[in-house]
Amino acid sequence: FMKFDGSLATPSSLFEMFRSGWWSSGFGQATANPTGLGLLALGGYLVFGNLAALQTLMLVGSLFVGFFGMWRLCGAFANSRARLVGAIIYVGLPLSYDAIARGRFAALLTIAALPWVFDTLRRVGGLQAAQRIDVTTKSLIANSERSVGVGIARRTQLAAGLILVLGLVSAFAPALLVVTFIGVVLWTIASMFGGTSLRSVGMMLFVGLTGLVGALLINLPWSTHFVSAQWWALLVGDQSVGGRNIGLGSLASLDFGNLRGGFFVLGAYFCVGCAVFIANSWRFVWALRSAALVVGGLLLAVLDDRALLPIELPEPAILLALVACGLGLAGATCTSIFSETALSKNSDWRRSVGLLVPVAIAVSLLPTLLNVANGRWSQPQSTVSQLLAQLPDYPAVGNYRTLFIGDNELLPVSTNSITNEVSYGVSDDGPVSVVSYWAPQHTAMNTLADHALIALIKNDTVRVGRQISPLAIRYIVVPLGSRPSLSSMRLVDSLSNQLDLRRTYFSRDLVIFENVAWIPIVSVLDEQSAVASQKVGDPALIVQELHSVSSLFVDNRSVAVKTSRSRFDGGTIHLSVPFDERWDLSVDGARIAPRVAFGATTAFDAPVEGIVQLRYKTSPLRYLFLVIQGLVWFGLLILAANFSRFRTRWRGVPNQSVTLIAENSQPVLKLEREAK
Repeated sequence: FMKFDGSLATPSSLFEMFRSGWWSSGFGQATANPTGLGLLALGGYLVFGNLAALQTLMLVGSLFVGFFGMWRLCGAFANSRARLVGAIIYVGLPLSYDAIARGRFAALLTIAALPWVFDTLRRVGGLQAAQRIDVTTKSLIANSERSVGVGIARRTQLAAGLILVLGLVSAFAPALLVVTFIGVVLWTIASMFGGTSLRSVGMMLFVGLTGLVGALLINLPWSTHFVSAQWWALLVGDQSVGGRNIGLGSLASLDFGNLRGGFFVLGAYFCVGCAVFIANSWRFVWALRSAALVVGGLLLAVLDDRALLPIELPEPAILLALVACGLGLAGATCTSIFSETALSKNSDWRRSVGLLVPVAIAVSLLPTLLNVANGRWSQPQSTVSQLLAQLPDYPAVGNYRTLFIGDNELLPVSTNSITNEVSYGVSDDGPVSVVSYWAPQHTAMNTLADHALIALIKNDTVRVGRQISPLAIRYIVVPLGSRPSLSSMRLVDSLSNQLDLRRTYFSRDLVIFENVAWIPIVSVLDEQSAVASQKVGDPALIVQELHSVSSLFVDNRSVAVKTSRSRFDGGTIHLSVPFDERWDLSVDGARIAPRVAFGATTAFDAPVEGIVQLRYKTSPLRYLFLVIQGLVWFGLLILAANFSRFRTRWRGVPNQSVTLIAENSQPVLKLEREAK
């Protein structure tokens, strides 16, 4: 996981980035910053600035959030044993612990949030633990479910709560919205086949879709990031690479390579079949829902794993959260059946099955016990961030960027996919922090990087260092992991053949190259480089090696919030960020207009010398949007909490007068003394 704390990650610095109109992660972009930055800043203030404690709370607390979410969802069975079994199965499956071991933050949050989504659907549908009554014959309908109407005030409260949950988690894991949509569809179909009233089914579908739309709206203006030709790729996440070929057995076992005894998880699927074949009355509907989530979620994961779908889906760990929910509901259904239903003496096979259910549940929990017993939860001994400690932080020669390339699951930053096997991401110099969790993915500078890296992979260039020099990339890091893939090893070979790169570090799990043709993020170009900056295209970069006369504004702050000033002797200042007219550079108070450089970056032609200052002018509308966004979140919190219910309960307590009769106290004392 990326560290929440660091030189650039403090509550005040996170909030400063959040309110800025420049998204400084990656190569940067002139757009609203992620809502997650503001939420982390708020959370940091609540824990008195200790972001490391906030990270621990979010990681470990996700397990408890998922447990209590499933406990609430299984409240539909009105049986404490069923609720406990369902919650234990859900939190006892190895999916969450594998997400922690592999650093899958989005998957961990999705697993924690999904039971709360389904619990909201249950409550808004008014689902009851009883059979449905035929209005004409007044008799019970077999294998059906009764539902009651939910008042408008209660529906509003539940819808507001769902919007908050989805909005909060999707600020860190947008793929939750895709999984929620799939889950709502599966839930609705199973409810219709189970005989749930159309009114309840329609209400659950309406509130579920309202929650999805509302989650996008409360994340405005950052959610406009998804208004793009690549909107689906942005929504499902940068880890959504189809054709992984993990295999049906591993997916069903929730095993991604770090699990010992993963085949024992298959015991939980016994509860799914048991619930479908044995359940009757209203429990049969819940058996259908659990089966729909398990079969539907697993089927989609397998099809995506084999690249048989026309679109890419979220990473398997996120999709399989649907399967985990279904397995928890199946266990709760079986427990409800055998703890409350009186089986006849002739149903011996059902009694035998009832004896196997506890065994199947216990067996399915064994992999988790085997893998978390040592306390490391199968996490690696060393991380990429620890190995990067050897890179210089904010050197005097100028600020730079680091390019991470290779298997997307090993990269510690937000990534762009080049092929199904190779992705890349960038971060500014200094320790990699949570700021790099989000990054713009489709800018002019990303296009320039894509062209250079595609040529590298195809072995069409030996000057990739020059091609990426305007991007201020000084170091190229290739994480290999414990089992290096063939694509990663080929990538290392291609990088080793480059004339502008030299290998500075090599180990079995990490390789670092230095680009000798790099230029700082903010630098003064020499005369030839200044002329070359007016040209567009890779040939101009390959022919002309760029040189900087000096660097400017060297500190530990991102380029959009630099406050330092530098002495400037005149020339062309190159700013390695995408061009935007709101960049303001002044020399002794005189503003210099920006221009496009290298077809992607920004440059300022300043023929005068003096004290130079750089800043980005944020639009006043940005602050207005922040105020509106804060009011919307606060209003939804008031609606979801429904504080008025406490006032109603207080007023509902009847007033009673109590009179103390003291005259009888003396005879009572006298009788007690005589008895003694």
